[in-house]
Amino acid sequence: MLKFTSATTTDGVRLNVVETGNPQGPAIVFVHGISQSWLSWIALLADAGLRAKYRLIAFDLRGHGASQGSQVAVDGEGRPFAALPDAAYNDGHAGRTAALWAGDLLAVISGLGLSSPTVVGWSYGGAVLLDTIGIQAGLGAIGKAVVLASSPVLLPPGTADGGADTVFSGATFGALVATTPVNPFTGQANAHGGIAAGLSDFVELCYQDELGRAAPAAARVQASIGFNLFTPAAVRQAIIGRAFDYRATLQALSAAEKARMRVIVPLGDKVLQPANTRAYWAATGLTVDTIAGEGHLYHDRNAADFARQLALFAG
Repeated sequence: MLKFTSATTTDGVRLNVVETGNPQGPAIVFVHGISQSWLSWIALLADAGLRAKYRLIAFDLRGHGASQGSQVAVDGEGRPFAALPDAAYNDGHAGRTAALWAGDLLAVISGLGLSSPTVVGWSYGGAVLLDTIGIQAGLGAIGKAVVLASSPVLLPPGTADGGADTVFSGATFGALVATTPVNPFTGQANAHGGIAAGLSDFVELCYQDELGRAAPAAARVQASIGFNLFTPAAVRQAIIGRAFDYRATLQALSAAEKARMRVIVPLGDKVLQPANTRAYWAATGLTVDTIAGEGHLYHDRNAADFARQLALFAG
């Protein structure tokens, strides 16, 4: 059974939380990517082996899924929440913005009384996980950390070392700038239809890989596009506008803390540029595992293999 609950951040944002599995087992917390939701983890939440041993927790980041700030978020009486201000996602100051996103993960850990959980951060969820490590100056409340299909650095486009155009694929870059209120390069407003089309293109890229496997069912892809639309365009713009570089922070971690972290780079990723992100991770001193052929949704398209590796690492 899935249990739906909530957690509230220190700045008063209500987050939707979903849990299943063994309530007495060690906790694993899943953090989704940009414009996604807890549903990104449904294949793992349904994994019988993980459910038997672990307390599995997924939640919606602010402005996503059913959390406050999303298009569909409602309070306990079914009334829509007012939209959150843009500054609740990115106030223009790197440190404060990092603290906002880290606050979501820390609110779930503290609100559910979790003790040293394993945290899995996928795509932008990996950045949220790194925000949390940066704010705590180490793993702190996190027991172990898995960063999947993400990058330790994201700087303005045109920056040779870690610029957004070296982290994301060209196709992803084009798709995401179509999903914001205003195209950041042309200054033109994006129409509703164009935003939906951009999200469709982005989701299709997430499902692609280099394994030649059968395409996912159309209904599955369409469902993913559907919950991506729950996130307001302004939230995506705030996230895309962020800049960070956690390479030095991670390099400075103790050997003991580095041993509690694992980075996974799927080499068939069509959302990121895996050759570049792999090089960026190499500068951190963390152990980097590559997965041949798998794409951005490795944890969903090959959930059994990811679940097996996750269980081995989580212990």
